[in-house]
Amino acid sequence: MRFLNLFGFGLAWLAIESAQFPTEGRNVNSKTTANIQSRSGWDDLPTFELSELSKSGYPEDGVTSFNVKIDPKTAEAKKLSSNEIWVRISYAVNTELEVHKALQAEDITPQILAIVNLEGVRVGFVSEYLKLARQAERKEDKDACREVLETMHKKGWVHGDPNTGNFLILGKKVYVIDFETAEKATSDLIIVDFKRFDTAFW
Repeated sequence: MRFLNLFGFGLAWLAIESAQFPTEGRNVNSKTTANIQSRSGWDDLPTFELSELSKSGYPEDGVTSFNVKIDPKTAEAKKLSSNEIWVRISYAVNTELEVHKALQAEDITPQILAIVNLEGVRVGFVSEYLKLARQAERKEDKDACREVLETMHKKGWVHGDPNTGNFLILGKKVYVIDFETAEKATSDLIIVDFKRFDTAFW
C-alpha cells in the first residue's frame, strides 16, 4: 500500500511539475507563470530531504502541514534559530513561496527558514513555528484580518481561501498562511476574495 501511495503521489507530482515547465508556444496562465518564476530566489536557504522531517518519508496528501522538533545539532548546522519548526508540504509549493516572497517585507507571514525536497525535487518548505499563535476568531479579529488581506491584494495576490483558519493571531499581530489556492490579483478576483472572506467571518 505504501508503494502504491508513493507511486501515485509521484505520478501526480510529475504532472504538476510538467505543468510548471511549459513547452514553447504553450498557453500559460498566471498561476503557472508564478510557479516558474519562483524557482529562483530561495537558493541561499538550507535544504532538508523530506525523509529528515517525516517518519514516512513521503507526503500523505497533496497539501499537509505539521510541526516537528529536530535534533539541536541539525538545527545549528542548518543555521536555524530553533529546533522546533513548521513544515509545509504543498502541490503548489512554488506559488506559495512566491506569495511569501511578495509579503515578507510586510511581516504578515511566518518567516521561511528552509526548503524541503523529495529526492531532489522541491515539495515544501520550513517556516518558523508560531507556537503561541491562535486561529482568528470571526468576530473579534475580523477587521485586523481584513487589513492583512487588503495588504495581500495590494502586493498583487488574492488568497483564494481566506477563512479563519488561515489567519493566525500572535499578540497584536496577524499572520496570513496557506497559499495553495493563491492567484495573481485581478479586480474581479479581489472582489471574489473579499466575498469569501465576508462569508467566513460573517
